[in-house]
Amino acid sequence: MKRFAPVAIAAALVLLLLLSACSEIKYTVPEDFKDGDQLLMPSEGELIAIFDTSMGEMRVRLFPAQAPKAVENFRKLAERGYYNGITFHRVVSDFIVQSGDPTGTGSGGQSIWGKGFADEFDTGLYHYYGALSYARASKAESGEKNMSQFFFVTKNDKYYDVDKNQLLKRGYPEAAADGYLKARGDYSLDALFNRYAEDDSYVVFGQLYEGFEVLAAIDAVETSDQKPVADVLLNSVTITTYSKEG
Repeated sequence: MKRFAPVAIAAALVLLLLLSACSEIKYTVPEDFKDGDQLLMPSEGELIAIFDTSMGEMRVRLFPAQAPKAVENFRKLAERGYYNGITFHRVVSDFIVQSGDPTGTGSGGQSIWGKGFADEFDTGLYHYYGALSYARASKAESGEKNMSQFFFVTKNDKYYDVDKNQLLKRGYPEAAADGYLKARGDYSLDALFNRYAEDDSYVVFGQLYEGFEVLAAIDAVETSDQKPVADVLLNSVTITTYSKEG
């Protein structure tokens, strides 16, 4: 029987402890979550993600109660360091900035399950400015096109008219429609707006609440064929809980 070196055993124990610590984050979930609450500051103990980028830090509320699979996938990938050191490989100004692909090509990335996972559309979450949403893998099986890539909504054109009446006719609650008047964004990405046509709809699972100037700076970088001329790096994503004390 082979004997394991003490150093190897110690390293394995440290790894197990780290993995255990990652999986034991305790967080709170807001009660009575309503349409429009997406834009509120997180409450004490809510699950958040801290994006450390080469252009500054962004902080995002995560919504595990509304989009459990989406948040589970993102959280576990982040905890594994999957996103560390990759780039924002796609920037379309006043639309989206996209990352989550370790190959940097826009065609890579995998979920924690090794395949795409199903959409979560009936969540009461919308593509407001700063929303965090999954990009869809075009080559994946129908209905299971969410992998590891994600994007932030950056549509914030002050001359862009939000047609509240159109949103109400599409079935939006009034508070959700008012959210677009307040925060801007791109409702053409919503499942509700697209009547749940999966190829035109995307899954929101987070909302930026701090670091708007960083998102705006990334959105404004020089690009060539939607790719930043100079790399914008995502150094790491840290999953933790919100505290008013920082």
